[in-house]
Amino acid sequence: MLLEHLKSIVIFQDLDDSSLKGIEHFIVAKVYRAGDCIVSHSSTTPSTVMALCSGSVRVMLHTPQGKDMVIRDVKVGELFGDWSAIDGEPRSAYVYAIKDSAVGVISKDDFLTLVTHNPQIAFRQMQQLTSQLRGMTRRLTEFACLKANLRIQGVLMELAVPGPDGLVIQEIASHQEIAARAYTQREVVVRELSALQSRALLVKFNDGFLIPRPEELDIMKIA
Repeated sequence: MLLEHLKSIVIFQDLDDSSLKGIEHFIVAKVYRAGDCIVSHSSTTPSTVMALCSGSVRVMLHTPQGKDMVIRDVKVGELFGDWSAIDGEPRSAYVYAIKDSAVGVISKDDFLTLVTHNPQIAFRQMQQLTSQLRGMTRRLTEFACLKANLRIQGVLMELAVPGPDGLVIQEIASHQEIAARAYTQREVVVRELSALQSRALLVKFNDGFLIPRPEELDIMKIA
């Protein structure tokens, strides 16, 4: 794997070039196309750990009722598939490639060797697991305590970036994707987006949405 890709992987960010070259042989590069299933839920095949080097992948669950639930989007440099390598249990979710993605694949044994023999790698791994746990705790709290319309507004805020006239959602997410992120139904998303637009709190344009006054969203008024 190219050295610059290794440098982008979070658990390796404290290593110098010499150390990175020493672990390069542990990692195999693989490319997935948009729509590919990278990891299958409940799979018991030999565990591998993967690091996202470029592209976009999403961790999801499919409920018995046929609904999709977005657990998290993996950022470039982050690991996925590491839980099963650590505890030996079956895969806990599906992982799909959202865009064409380059992934660094590490076998379970090689991953455990790297973690147990290098305190810097182990510490970064613990930080990543802690970050995931905090994110899941926050989302569980939102699901338990917030009404669906507030969860939808929270998703819009997560998708938005600052712009000159407010917050901008640069790429329009489908109603189904927003529903999967907010743990609700597509029809509820349609109603909430329409309500926000009628209040001029959400403005649609060709490439996305503008939130001109984010401070007036109901989600922002929760103490």
